[in-house]
Amino acid sequence: MTTGQILEPLSVSFSTGMMTRPAPSTKSTANIADVANQRVLIVDDDRAIRVVLKRALSPLNVDADQASSGTEALQMIARDKYDLVLLDISMPGMGGFETLEVIRSSASQDDLPVIMVTAASDRETEIKALRCGANDHLTKPLDDAIAAARVQTHLKMVSARDELKRCNERFELATKGSDAGIWDWDLVSGEVYYSPRWKAILGLSADSNVRQGEDMFGRFHPEDVAAAREELRRHLDGEIPHFETEVRVRHETKSYRWMLCRGLAVRGPGGVPNRISGALIDITRNKVADALTGLPNQLQFNDNVDRCFDRFKREPSDLFCVMYLDVDNFKMVNDSYGHQAGDRYLIDVGARIQQSLRTCDSAMARLGGDEFAVLVQDIRDSEATARIATRILNSLKEPITLDCGSKIRAGVSIGISIASDRCKIKDDLLREADTAMFEAKSRGKNCYSVYDPRMHAQVRERLTIENDLHTAIERDELVLHYQPIVELPHGNVVGVEALARWNHPTRGLVSPLEFIPVAEDTGIIVPIGQWVIREACRTLAVWQARSKGFETLKLNLNVSAIQFRDPELVSTVREAVQENGLQPGQLGLEITESLLMDRPDAAALLLGELRSFGVRIAIDDFGTGFSSLSSLRHYPLDDIKIDRSFVNRIDVDSNLAIVRAIRGLADGLSLKIVAEGIETRSQLQKLCSAGCQFGQGFYFCRPIPGDELANRLSATKFNLLPLE
Repeated sequence: MTTGQILEPLSVSFSTGMMTRPAPSTKSTANIADVANQRVLIVDDDRAIRVVLKRALSPLNVDADQASSGTEALQMIARDKYDLVLLDISMPGMGGFETLEVIRSSASQDDLPVIMVTAASDRETEIKALRCGANDHLTKPLDDAIAAARVQTHLKMVSARDELKRCNERFELATKGSDAGIWDWDLVSGEVYYSPRWKAILGLSADSNVRQGEDMFGRFHPEDVAAAREELRRHLDGEIPHFETEVRVRHETKSYRWMLCRGLAVRGPGGVPNRISGALIDITRNKVADALTGLPNQLQFNDNVDRCFDRFKREPSDLFCVMYLDVDNFKMVNDSYGHQAGDRYLIDVGARIQQSLRTCDSAMARLGGDEFAVLVQDIRDSEATARIATRILNSLKEPITLDCGSKIRAGVSIGISIASDRCKIKDDLLREADTAMFEAKSRGKNCYSVYDPRMHAQVRERLTIENDLHTAIERDELVLHYQPIVELPHGNVVGVEALARWNHPTRGLVSPLEFIPVAEDTGIIVPIGQWVIREACRTLAVWQARSKGFETLKLNLNVSAIQFRDPELVSTVREAVQENGLQPGQLGLEITESLLMDRPDAAALLLGELRSFGVRIAIDDFGTGFSSLSSLRHYPLDDIKIDRSFVNRIDVDSNLAIVRAIRGLADGLSLKIVAEGIETRSQLQKLCSAGCQFGQGFYFCRPIPGDELANRLSATKFNLLPLE
């Protein structure tokens, strides 16, 4: 049979772990030649003959027992195990033929070989002995060498059969205890042996009449046939060492399951294959399940969406939706605590989301990285999807405790796409969910967004911003604006806060609310932050060299959570200060309180290193997180900047009381208070009455370019209190 003939009927392929009947080892083969210690029973009524036979067998080192009658021999055989019997035909009482008949009633020629010993050399006696079940015969008078040779030959056969039996038993035990379904294909006859396990894997009964290669290959998925056929051809032609492929195989339930099929050919003269043996292993779970979380993976999720989409096309009332979920700030967790902690974090997030879903109509999957997906069937309207998304968000409200003891507040951005006639194919639906997810991220994360056709333009706009932002530094498009920080209530300028702006060549001045979130999501914020540090320090040095009054001016810079993890942050700050001849105390870094809560230990170490160099540290937007002033005593801080949300509503008694409480506690920690977002004289007065020492806001000056601010400060002698 040629390779082409073998491949002709194929329509699928197979894969992993292969098992074949083990051949006797080299050591076992050596034992077959050595028959020492095997047991032989010599049966003869003549003692002299027994002695002669025992002497003839002595070179073989076998254990030879003797029996003087057929009756005694049967008793000894019943009591002990013998490997061979030498049986005299002519004995008084129970003769040799009668004894042989009894032996063969319970032991076959393979189980217990019998060599008949006779004085008759006639042909009829030899034939009768063989027909009665004898394996061989010896004729008296005995030739010692011939007797020994014949006994040795039969004992070798006994050893070989015993070894083969043990191999078969081991093989059967292995196949019964294995998940692999064994197949053995005779390429000459075309017949295939399929093990019971192979049949069970495909849902077939043990007595199913399957004996051809087509019984396996004909079950392969049509899309997998060509690759499987080519893989088998290459192996049979000797191009690759073994046959291995992953295919979808049709189960008796009509569903397809992923299988790993692997085989190894046995070759005859000239290397022509005459047999191939292998195994079929069900890898469906590994193929469609995520290895980390155990949830279905993208492959399984897409299959589920395919089925729902097909049903929706047939019956539009069968509404369903797809949700894409992106874990917010996962990179921060991964970078801060390590990949092992990041994996544990994803497992916990996935488990919480899954627990919030109803298993009867929802299916969840991990798509990879920090992305999950949810398929919800039988929905009635968008409000139903909103309720499910809300449950998911609520399930993540409680912090997740990592193995190191740190508590992390998890969040996800959810994009929802409901099946509609807009979606011509499944991929349209998935793209809509992805678009909606980006919209949720742009809204501040940890929220959900239902797809609207208008979002497509918004996403394209975001992608354009991202692409342009990559080259903004190279093209010298970034600029810094500065907002003064004044001493209250007099308005004397004591410092400035540098704020990045993007002067786009076609869009003009792009608001930081547009590009900073994109920069943080993509990691571009790190090189931008490095540029801000260097440029702001350079600008302050220029001011100091140009005019008096700037030598004591302090400079504040914002540091994002992602930039805070930059291993080059400390060296960047030190180099910028030293290269521009500034005093370290002139530079202050502003960080958010949430950053301290996410990485308390790491934050304390890094802040300590910056502080030891003389850099001031301020907590920005205080009051919007969940920390307390008492917890801040663990960090080397200088200032607290009260968030503008409190300042905007300072007329409300509760907010005024909060500001006073913050001032009181800050005094106990020797921290200065800076109020942000002052826009009116009334706000200024209230803040002064609450004891705030410093402030900034439009009431004094908007953020403006550096040259413009330097000229204004020189003109006003560093006092920006409005005249009223």
